[in-house]
Parts: sequence; structure tokens; C-alpha cells
Amino acid sequence: MSEISNAFSTPAWGSVPENILLLNNRVMDVKTVKVNENTFPNQGMFAHLFKKGVLVSIEANGIQLKQDGNLKIDLKSKDLKRLVIFLDKSYAQNQLPTNGPRYRTVINIQTKADNYYWRVFGVHAGKYLVDHPNVVAGVHIEDPMNIKQFQGNDDNELMKQVSKLGYKSLVKETEFEFLDKDTPFHK
Repeated sequence: MSEISNAFSTPAWGSVPENILLLNNRVMDVKTVKVNENTFPNQGMFAHLFKKGVLVSIEANGIQLKQDGNLKIDLKSKDLKRLVIFLDKSYAQNQLPTNGPRYRTVINIQTKADNYYWRVFGVHAGKYLVDHPNVVAGVHIEDPMNIKQFQGNDDNELMKQVSKLGYKSLVKETEFEFLDKDTPFHK
């Protein structure tokens, strides 16, 4: 089993554990990704109500992970080795009612010592990051699924485009092929 498939074979963290080392090589579900002044998913006029939870902040000088406003991890851009953006698929319907799959952006952050998988609902965060590949100084963002090919700034529209193309074609013959699971959550 590869390192990435191993990370996705265990339950994702929903909050930051006291022992930060437990996040290494594991998936962490985050509520919000903030890239400079852009927030994903877009929470509109209700954003002020959603200050609690896990937040990833990405800026030129690095990446921070916060929980309920408290800094938990601070990665400086000079310490980052790789940033890989990809999508995973879910049939869980806790955000929006739909019959089809929903997609989540995964931000794979690699340093010399650590490997994190931080996941947020929607495609828009990933699309924004691959469209701005130098948002973190000195670290180029990799787009192995070619998320850049999708057009638009609306999560629902981006998800429709991914579904139309077919998630299977995004992951075919890649290290992400194991993520193409066609079993709906409710079955």
C-alpha cells in the first residue's frame, strides 16, 4: 500500500489532535481554506458565523493550521518541499442535497519531515490554488489531475464539470486511482 493510499485508508481527523504528530500521513478535514483574502468554500454574508473549526491559511510566507482561532501548525515557505493539489470524491451529503458525488480539494503539504493531507469541501479552493501556482513564495503548486482545465468560480458549476468529464478520467493511471470509489455513502 502506498503512503497516500495508507493515509486515505484511515478515518480523517475532524479536529486537531493534542499530539500534532498524529496528523503526519493522515487526512485532516478542514472547515475553511483562506488564500490571502479569498475564503473557500465561500460562506458569503454568513462568514462571521463560522469562525470556529479548523482553518488553513495560505499566504506568501507559508501555511498555517488553526483551530478555533488558535495556531496549531506554522509552516514557513522555506521549509516546504512540495504542495500537491488534487480532488477526492464523496457521496456523503452533509453539505448539499444532490444525487451525484461531491468533490473535495486535498492540499498535500510536504516538508522534509512531515506529510499532511488537508481536505476542504468543494473544487473551488483547488481551482484557485492551481490557477495561482506561486501563491506560496518559492514553492510551485503541482496539479497532477489538471484541475486547471475546469472553468468558473462557482463550486456547483466546477463539480458539474468534474462529473461531466468523469472522476475516473482524472485519476486513471495515477497514484490517485484508488480514490475512484463508486459506492454511494448511503448504500
